[in-house]
Amino acid sequence: MRYDRPMRLHASAAIMLALGVCATTHARGQADSNVGASSQPVILAPSAIAKVPARLHAELAAQPPSFGVPSAWHLHGPGVLDAVMLTRIQQLTHGVMQVTPKDLSPDLIDAMTECEKVCEHIHLPLQAGSNEILRKMNRQYTREDYLKLVDRLRQRIPDIAISTDLIVGFPGETEEDFQDTLDMVEKIQYDSAFTFIYSPRRGTPAARMQEQLDEDVKKERLNRLIELQNDISKSKNQQYMGKVVEVLVEGISKNNPKMLSSRTRTNKLVHFEGGSEIIGEFVKVKITEPKAWTLEGYMI
Repeated sequence: MRYDRPMRLHASAAIMLALGVCATTHARGQADSNVGASSQPVILAPSAIAKVPARLHAELAAQPPSFGVPSAWHLHGPGVLDAVMLTRIQQLTHGVMQVTPKDLSPDLIDAMTECEKVCEHIHLPLQAGSNEILRKMNRQYTREDYLKLVDRLRQRIPDIAISTDLIVGFPGETEEDFQDTLDMVEKIQYDSAFTFIYSPRRGTPAARMQEQLDEDVKKERLNRLIELQNDISKSKNQQYMGKVVEVLVEGISKNNPKMLSSRTRTNKLVHFEGGSEIIGEFVKVKITEPKAWTLEGYMI
């Protein structure tokens, strides 16, 4: 299958929760539907989406059910990128999912298993492994809720790759709280994680909280977290050694103009030598060098 240019369609909802750590909602206020002067909803018809080239990156970035009627970016009635919408995505090429734990319903998980165009990868932000810190962040789920979601995902989609976001050094985070985060990373065995040091954002509840942590403490904890996740990521990628995988070629590597960058169905970044004429194509690559964050190989 050949496309003129690979791209990602970002169908994402704004961050709706008044998260203690995020300035977006507090600065912007509660989000509303994406309505123009005519007060008509913005609708992505299935026929229009079907014309989008290459890869769909369907992002449920926050709180889809929070949108009312009319909805922003919807295919039918109220809601954003829900289970019914996933069934329509069959017209597309390639899609990965991002959703907050509070919005990952059993119906949505089931729909993911039935929609062959949704790839075996999900980005499921944890943020912290301590229930106390999650409460302070207003995440509206517990570590136990999160583990149940991961169990259901792996029961329904055994080969699914899971990535996440993690924040260290949130106000009041104790060593015990941080150990809870390390424990969750050990238990879940993420394929990859985006790790961050908490920094105050003016206008957020967290910025006004007492017990702001010392920067040296935050950096030391981040280093421990990164070291743990790097070991897990490298171990998981080692399982790809010698395997042949199908990839979507996204473009020329930023670090080596002789190499192409591509993605597997599990959203692994794969580099291999090749020409620009195959950008936008699905090709087979044999993996010869697994690394912590990338895979390298050759096209067959």
